[in-house]
Amino acid sequence: MKNKLDVIRFFTFSIFTVFLCLFQIISVDAELVFQKLQTKDGLSHDTVYSIAQDNNGYIWFGTEDGLNKYNGYTIEIYRSEKGGNKIGNANISTILVDDNNQLFLASWGGGLQVLNQETGLVKIYKNIEGDSTSLSDNNVHSLFRDSIGRIWIGTYTQGLNQYLPETETFESYKHDENNASSLSNNRVWWINEDKNGNLLIATNSGLDIFNPDTKEFKKVETVTSRVRTIYWDKDDNLWLGTQKGLCQLELESSNIECFINPEEDTAASVITSIYEDSYQNFWVGTSNGLNIFDKANHTFERFVFNSSDTNSLSNNDIRAIFEDESSNLWIGTRGGGVNKINIKPSKFDSYSTTPNQLITLSDKNVFSLYADNSNNLWVGTNNGGLNLFDLKGNNKVLMDDIALESNRNLTDIVEMNG
Repeated sequence: MKNKLDVIRFFTFSIFTVFLCLFQIISVDAELVFQKLQTKDGLSHDTVYSIAQDNNGYIWFGTEDGLNKYNGYTIEIYRSEKGGNKIGNANISTILVDDNNQLFLASWGGGLQVLNQETGLVKIYKNIEGDSTSLSDNNVHSLFRDSIGRIWIGTYTQGLNQYLPETETFESYKHDENNASSLSNNRVWWINEDKNGNLLIATNSGLDIFNPDTKEFKKVETVTSRVRTIYWDKDDNLWLGTQKGLCQLELESSNIECFINPEEDTAASVITSIYEDSYQNFWVGTSNGLNIFDKANHTFERFVFNSSDTNSLSNNDIRAIFEDESSNLWIGTRGGGVNKINIKPSKFDSYSTTPNQLITLSDKNVFSLYADNSNNLWVGTNNGGLNLFDLKGNNKVLMDDIALESNRNLTDIVEMNG
């Protein structure tokens, strides 16, 4: 038998070795735990349309009733009423942060607002009847800053606007039935850009390509459904969130392929948001659930609200998906506030007496560990006896509860010679 000093040395070494093995070998998919931030936690409204992070690290939520600034602990609310932090209109549909840390706010009914964080002052741009250089519509839906810094605004019924900061005026582009090179539809859901500097405009009629130099629009004829969002993934593939599913578009040829989860209803085929996180998870938000889409196999893994599971998604109507600098994924919903999950892979997997878990311990109080020469991990518990992990071969991890004839309280484990 090993002497006491050898046992202590080996026991200490074993703990390090075991956790190293667990880090290298064990790969067990854990269920997502959605943390909630709602009105009961200080959020101004449970419908969240937009999420952004400013240059100082603060997270901003644009809601149906208030702009919210979150520092990880407390929330500051900006509304239109007197006193406190003030903005012109509190129904915020989109937030855009510029290089100067100003917040451009698209508001529903209140036009475009620009919040200077240093001074706290807000500039408000609204439609002025009879003034063609003013904002074309007070219902602003989308904002986009292109590769050379120009700000573009998509509206509910009055087309596309470009903000001209030198004169603080706007140039607007609308649908004209007599002009085939005009915008195809005046409702602009989303704006993005291709590698040539052309704007991609999502409308009720599909997708338009806009050349800012010639000021001409070209409709992509293969896109026949309403487009609500546009996204370039990390492999430079173009994705469209449409009223009839998730679609991948090859821009030069106009070839399009669309995907719908066959197990979902019609509402779940309405794609409201798309986001690929820093770990290549491809998230797709719909009107009826959140999905991870496997781009290689074209399959969906769906997450929905479950009234019996407090860790589930708070609401199925997804309106915004955003990843912050700390690898937290934020999901804005219509009626359920904000959900947060940490997508950074864990370095360690934990095992306890969790019911229905594939690998469990017989007792949650572990008093001793021992790794033998055959790559087995022996776990001695307080009142559950001896457990055995088999760490060998093909990433398989098995656990057995070893029956003991007497005491099930194990405080030390040693190996006999021979």
